[in-house]
Amino acid sequence: MLSLRARGLRFIMKRAKPKEERTLEEDREQFKKITRYPPPKTVSYEKVTLNGIPSLRFTPKNPKPNCHILYLHGGGYMMGSPEIYRSPVGLIAHMTNTVVTAVDYRLAPENPYPAGIEDCVTAYLALQNKTGDAIAVAGDSAGGGATLATAVSLRDNHGLSPSCLYMISPWLDLTHSGESMDTKAELDVMLAPDWIRTGADRYRGKESANNPGISPLFADLKGLAPMLIQVGDEELLLSDSERLANLAIEAGVKVEIEIAKGLWHVYPLFGGFIPEAKKSLKEAVRFINLHNKSKKNLTDEND
Repeated sequence: MLSLRARGLRFIMKRAKPKEERTLEEDREQFKKITRYPPPKTVSYEKVTLNGIPSLRFTPKNPKPNCHILYLHGGGYMMGSPEIYRSPVGLIAHMTNTVVTAVDYRLAPENPYPAGIEDCVTAYLALQNKTGDAIAVAGDSAGGGATLATAVSLRDNHGLSPSCLYMISPWLDLTHSGESMDTKAELDVMLAPDWIRTGADRYRGKESANNPGISPLFADLKGLAPMLIQVGDEELLLSDSERLANLAIEAGVKVEIEIAKGLWHVYPLFGGFIPEAKKSLKEAVRFINLHNKSKKNLTDEND
């Protein structure tokens, strides 16, 4: 059974879910209201630039050396920013005791695919060239899809791989062929099918939604880094996560998937509010700390 806090929050979110379609400007303004939640007091943050890509860097008091997390925010590829994500990204930095840089990638429809993914790849390359750290890539919703698309691009175009991939409710199939788009439509307290389809059209521009860069579920997954996928069982994008896990296993990729009963889209981001999310974040910390180790750190452990 869900905790009292989770049940209360789900009730509030269900009541607050828009009954009518809003304009993009209205959606963006609504999303900005999340910025009132600051990161933990143990984490500082500052604006940085990675090869021209604006970003926000979160630093815990005594971060682990030679390790880094690149975070890609959600928002349907058409809204959101690192500033809005100060609370959940700051919490990840605090719990992993790792420096996290959140990328302010370009958004659609002003900048359709591949602009956003290009920014994420550029930021990763800049971070690696500057620090030489082990880098995990993480993201939620559209940022979860961008996490996978970035990893595929790094492999195919640069011969590189992050240390691991952490994806929260990733949006991976912009053709919307998963059965949960229909079976979970009434249960999802955050997303509506029409909103998802509109976002996909804005993001893909003139490209086909079948393009693996847009729908990375259709990409070749061989040789990718270990993955952790966390998803609620009451969300539209459940099938995306389930199919990715199966395809990754078939491709020989190490994958862990957690399907949280009774929970909603990107629920781990509520780690500061509900115990179920905090528990999942602890699993993410275990996973990231297991895989996100630089060669120097591995040498030190073996001495």
